[in-house]
Amino acid sequence: MSQSQLNPVAQKTLASVLVSNEISKRAQAVLREKSARDAKLSTLIPEVVAALEKNERIYGHQKEAVAKALQDPTAGLELLRDVACHRNAGEVEAIGSGVGNVKSASAKSNPYTGQKVADFDETDAGRAFRDRILGSS
Repeated sequence: MSQSQLNPVAQKTLASVLVSNEISKRAQAVLREKSARDAKLSTLIPEVVAALEKNERIYGHQKEAVAKALQDPTAGLELLRDVACHRNAGEVEAIGSGVGNVKSASAKSNPYTGQKVADFDETDAGRAFRDRILGSS
């Protein structure tokens, strides 16, 4: 029996059942996606909290509050913003200090370093320059 052969009440009932079935399928798909996302979060959040503590971004007593904040997207983004501005003790000590080979003028033993610069008239090159520009004196 086709749908066109049904009486109007049966047609409306069938249409309603088909719409309800489609709504149910879509709701189940959304629930499956949410369940998969929640499962992923339940494994990632402890890893993130452990990494934050290990890298001195949070203290041990803050772990529970951070884990709770990471479950809410808005609070998680606010936390990420705050952590991005934070420096740990090791980084603070390294700021402004040299890394590797530090270049310095005094690093080499240069006999001319710290010497008085001669007046250009005291050198042969300086006298030759003056004679060419100003003429012979």
